[in-house]
Amino acid sequence: MGEQRPPGEGGEPVFARVGRHGRYAYNLRNPVGRALAVGGAVIGVVAMTAVMRPGLFTGRDRWDAGELQEAVTAAGPALETSATAGPGIDDPKESLRAIVERAGDKYEGTVDLSGGQQREPGWYEGSFTVSADGTDAEFCVTLTGTGSGPLAFRYRWVTVTSAEGACEG
Repeated sequence: MGEQRPPGEGGEPVFARVGRHGRYAYNLRNPVGRALAVGGAVIGVVAMTAVMRPGLFTGRDRWDAGELQEAVTAAGPALETSATAGPGIDDPKESLRAIVERAGDKYEGTVDLSGGQQREPGWYEGSFTVSADGTDAEFCVTLTGTGSGPLAFRYRWVTVTSAEGACEG
């Protein structure tokens, strides 16, 4: 007769039938089955984390100058379109911030807008320095908007210009 091994020391199969339907599953009493079960769970957690935070393992979860420039450049047409084709814009500064952040929603860090704005009924002008965490790049974005009606604070026509560097003044 062969030598009897106690359970868990190689005598147990890696896979075992479970339940009434005879499906196979990892046998946790076998060290290899246990390692496969734990390894599968670890790989699953890592994969889900990589999907939810794409830059986590590559170090690319911060803004860089090129990505910020693309977001600022895309913000101009988006603001102009939402002002003319949409319901209008209540606050051009916050709309600019939201569009730039949406363009880079995979990046951590905040988008900062600093600068002044003048607001009167039916007219708006603001120059903002746009910067973001992770890069020293800055872009000057100038917004000009006109509203409709004597007390218009909802701007129907917005023009956007942008240039590299901080705004003057």
